[in-house]
Amino acid sequence: MMSLTMFLLGFLRSFKAALSSISPLVFLSFARIISTWGVDYQVLFPFLCTNYRYYYLLISVIHYNTYTGV
Repeated sequence: MMSLTMFLLGFLRSFKAALSSISPLVFLSFARIISTWGVDYQVLFPFLCTNYRYYYLLISVIHYNTYTGV
């Protein structure tokens, strides 16, 4: 019973530390959502589609450098 209590206390401490470390990120995310709610804010789909060649090139170069040792 003592080990379960110690485990729970340790878990709660680490959970509280994790929440306090990510709280600014969560706050900024919600602030961004609220601030862009009424604006026609979107990432254009054609912009992402035209850049697929760049991502394939980047992946292929990384893959080539990893396996050839260049």
